[in-house]
Amino acid sequence: MYKTKLCGFALTGLIGFIGLSPITAYAGDMSTKSITLSEKDQNNQDKKTAMKEKVQKAREKWNTLTDKQKDEVYLLMEKEMQSKLNLMDKLVKLGVMDKDEVDRLKVRMTEKFNHMKESGEFPFPRKSSHKNSR
Repeated sequence: MYKTKLCGFALTGLIGFIGLSPITAYAGDMSTKSITLSEKDQNNQDKKTAMKEKVQKAREKWNTLTDKQKDEVYLLMEKEMQSKLNLMDKLVKLGVMDKDEVDRLKVRMTEKFNHMKESGEFPFPRKSSHKNSR
């Protein structure tokens, strides 16, 4: 009985060891196209360049808008910001967020919005201050 248990334990250990072995290999599908890292980088660079061009065109169109049209956009953005501020207040009441942290966020959001509105700058995609944040 002792030998049977020992052999069973050894066999189980061997199967477990083989299952965890890094030697395991899987066959790949040879019909798929492989992209090298440099091709991926080039594709990403092309996408970034295309996006920059779109943003530049949008900025140019933004600059042709009248003050009244810009104010309409800013009004919608202000409503959206107010909704976010209300949401943060609710999260504070529910104890999900810290009041001091929310107060700092609210001040920062309000300052950024006021600066954007006063300067008349394009309200959407800006240069990111966080490089390689993904």
